[in-house]
Amino acid sequence: MGRNANGLLKSNTDKGDLTVGQLGLHPKAIKMFENPISSWLWEYNDKVSNTLSEFRSQLAKVTKHDTKEISALKRVVEHFKANREQGTEKEFVDYVRRSANSVILGRYKERLLHQGGIASDIVESYAVQRAKRILVPQIVKHLKKSTMGWNSGGITSSGKGGSSGGSKGATEKGYTAKMVKNIVGMEQKYRRNKDETLHVFNSKGDIVSSIGGKGAQVVFDPKKIPANSILTHNHPRSLGESGIRRIGNSFSSDDIRSAIKVNAKEMRAVTPTYTFSIKRPKGGWGVSADEATKAFAYANRTVSKQGHNYLNQTKWNESNIARAEVTHFHKVMKMLAKKYGWDYSKKNN
Repeated sequence: MGRNANGLLKSNTDKGDLTVGQLGLHPKAIKMFENPISSWLWEYNDKVSNTLSEFRSQLAKVTKHDTKEISALKRVVEHFKANREQGTEKEFVDYVRRSANSVILGRYKERLLHQGGIASDIVESYAVQRAKRILVPQIVKHLKKSTMGWNSGGITSSGKGGSSGGSKGATEKGYTAKMVKNIVGMEQKYRRNKDETLHVFNSKGDIVSSIGGKGAQVVFDPKKIPANSILTHNHPRSLGESGIRRIGNSFSSDDIRSAIKVNAKEMRAVTPTYTFSIKRPKGGWGVSADEATKAFAYANRTVSKQGHNYLNQTKWNESNIARAEVTHFHKVMKMLAKKYGWDYSKKNN
């Protein structure tokens, strides 16, 4: 990973500045696709840089007393120790080469290389993993300096996602320590349950009620949910899935409709591996439940059309089908959040 004597990555690799010339592409591919691939690289480099800044800021705030955050950092290091190819420049370069070669050979249409849509999501995912891997040596150094339980053999395992606590991330922006402990802690306990359960918290993070459901559904009386509540529930459909499908899906139309009807402060959903959050703006949701349902349906149709076009171009490759399925409702939510000014976020647990 190019560490220097201090265990940190050298500054030139830290920026993640890949260029077209470093990709090792066939001259024909460079001549044909230099512009779209350059756009990919710009997006990749920019995302790596921004993600590093965000992660470093979060890391600097972690002290030896932040046990939940420490456990999360240890899991990051363990993950990249076990998956040595993930997050490397080579991983992304290989993806670009495969894509360009597939277009040249006629397997995919050239639109595959155009920026935007699913292609941009794929590039972004590679960049985020790259930033995490770059930061691993600094995480290790931070843990050692703070005497946070680092032993000579590496990280002491904290288990795989079964802890009762939780760590603060993008979906917990503005949360107090108490809110993280109560809300995220509850989510950690329920995210792998086979039956959906709704948990209602007040705006300070105190539990108000829990409502059990059956399978991937929970029914409740909106009149019994106090306004300004924080609602969180689990999405069990991705249980037992493998690969990218383990991520599960973002919010459904019913989720958004429910949040608006009860005037919730925030709606959250958790899968075995991801957390999704949608927060109400200061001025309110800005739309009625019925109007939001119509807007959701329109966005759903738009994303479906985009997904089908992409899959037609890629000849319905299985891995791309899985990615299209997993990112579908995330794209829908991004459209709605942009339209109404909602604060939408997700994080990998």
